[in-house]
Amino acid sequence: MNLMSNRSYVEENDVSRLELAGLCAGLDDRSFGLRCGSGWTVSALLCHLAFWDQRVSSLLGQWQSGPLAPARLDAQQVDSINAAVKSVAARCRDPRL
Repeated sequence: MNLMSNRSYVEENDVSRLELAGLCAGLDDRSFGLRCGSGWTVSALLCHLAFWDQRVSSLLGQWQSGPLAPARLDAQQVDSINAAVKSVAARCRDPRL
């Protein structure tokens, strides 16, 4: 069975998306600044998820338009992206940064 005929992941993604929306709806402003470990806050983790989700969505859109070259990132590139996401999240919470 290939991915195109097995679309069970769609329902799983929908359930996860609803869970995440419910979690976010229950957060107050203070909660977004809570630390989660390794320098991450709730806000930064949500930005992180949104960034990588949008990256995959963009790559899938490109793939649908035709052949797509491999888009692998090395560890240094991933680390720099994650650092940028943390910085953006911090600025969203406190524009003085």
